[in-house]
This record gives sequence, C-alpha cells and structure tokens, in this order.
Amino acid sequence: PHGLYAVGCLAAARLLEAVRLAPMLRPVWPHAATLLLTPVPWVRTLLTLRSDGQEDRALQRSWLMFWVLWASAQLLSEALALLPFAARLLPAQALSLDSPSAAPVLFCAAAWLHLPHSGLPLLYSLVGPVLAARAQRLSDALPALPAGVSAQIGLVLRLLLPAGLYAALAQTAQEGWLLLAAALCLCTPYPLTAYTLLYWSVCHPALRSVEALEAQRHGAEAAADAAFATQVQLRYWLLHCAVSAVLQQLPWLLWLPFSTHGQLVLAVWLQLPYFRAATLIAIRLTPVGRVLLRYIG
Repeated sequence: PHGLYAVGCLAAARLLEAVRLAPMLRPVWPHAATLLLTPVPWVRTLLTLRSDGQEDRALQRSWLMFWVLWASAQLLSEALALLPFAARLLPAQALSLDSPSAAPVLFCAAAWLHLPHSGLPLLYSLVGPVLAARAQRLSDALPALPAGVSAQIGLVLRLLLPAGLYAALAQTAQEGWLLLAAALCLCTPYPLTAYTLLYWSVCHPALRSVEALEAQRHGAEAAADAAFATQVQLRYWLLHCAVSAVLQQLPWLLWLPFSTHGQLVLAVWLQLPYFRAATLIAIRLTPVGRVLLRYIG
C-alpha cells in the first residue's frame, strides 16, 4: 500500500501539470502542508488526552511517535539553518520545510502519516532506534555513582526518610543534572545559546519521548509509568507548538534582550520532572480545548 500511495501521488502531480493546475496550487501547498504537520496533529493529540482508556493510550502512543518524527524533521531543518555560512553553501529550499519545492512532498508525507495504516510505526521504526541509541550513549556519558553505591544509599534513605520525602528527593536528584547543564548553557553567548536552545527544546524532549515509548514494552508496572510519561511528553509538545505559534505571530518578541535565554529557561522549566510543569499547565488547557472542539464539531 505504501508503494501504491507513492505512485498515486506521482500520478496526481503529473495530472496537475497536464491540466495546468500546478501553478495555481503552488501557493497553497505550503499552507496545506503546515496545516497537516502541526495544527491538525495538535488538535487530535489534545483530543486523545481527554481520557485514559486502553484505546486512548494506544492513540497517545501513536501520536507521540508522530511528534518524535516531527521533532526530528524540525531538528534537522533548524540545525542546517544554524550552521555557519549555510545560506551560501546550501540552497534556500534545503534550509526550510516551508519552501515551495518541499511543500508538495511534505503534504503527501503528512497525509500518508494521517492515513489509518502502518505508515507511522514503519517510519518510526527507522528513526526511533537511532534516537534510542543516542539517548543511551548520552546517559552513559553522564557522570553517575557506581550501581552498588547508589543502591546502598537508596536503601539507607528509604529506612531513614518517609516514602513521600524519599520520592521527592529522588525526583530532585534526577533533575539536578538537567538544571546544572541548563545553567551552564545560560552563561554562554547568543550563538552558542541558539544551539543549546535547539537541544533543550527539541532534541532532549524527543529523546525522552523515545524513552517513554520504549519503556511501555517492559512489564505492566513499567507500562503504567511509561503511559504517564507518554502523556507528560505529549503535553510538552502541545505547549511547545503553542509557544512557537505565539512567537511566529509576534516576531518582535524575538528582538527583546535575552529572548533566546528566556526561551531556554521556559523550555527547561517545562521539562522538570519534579514540578511537572507541562502536565500542570496542559491539564488546564484540555477542558478549554474540549469546549472549543464542541463548538467546532
């Protein structure tokens, strides 16, 4: 079916060229591709978060796969745009996902991902393992106590502290390296902060999303925790897209002093596992989304 879909898209492109409709549709393709790549998935993801049944969890898993692929495409495009002299070395079409030449291809690819078939898991199976390997390498590169020492410390703390306080301390320790790395990035000048912002706002959440997807394959208890992590990551992507839309509509905000550093602080704050900022904010957005969608549909 995937090959037939590709052949159908090529045949439709040839037909549009033959009937001379291609020039008329050329300005429409970027808007249509953008609609299928961000607003439509945003709304459909918001709908899947309204309940927590088995069917909804399966849909949440599928949409998290979509956002991992979306983040990978955004990461590649923005990383190319941040390269020094990229505008001179590469054509403009290669630096933007909204270029007229790339828009028809992106529209067909986005429509293919929305179709009810195995296209989304198939594409994720190509990208997901690569990101999972990168996440494991990053985890191995971070400094950590030996497994025996950390286990002994954990046992002593469990005996001395209440369960709630121990859980809070464990979560705080998990986010400690995140805060330390982000604080170091805030001390860098703008050119380096732009790269670190790309990592903390797109790459790091994509790696955490892959970890949540992979964790659902291990046991019932791990699957329950992974389902909650999946919902947290989905809410982060909803907020990330909302913030990006606001910045696109109000570009003067990017000209404010230390705007890049402010975006970095916001991106890191939304990912702190102890505060669950993304979850707390997006839970308030979900009922609003239901009311709006009730009037729309």
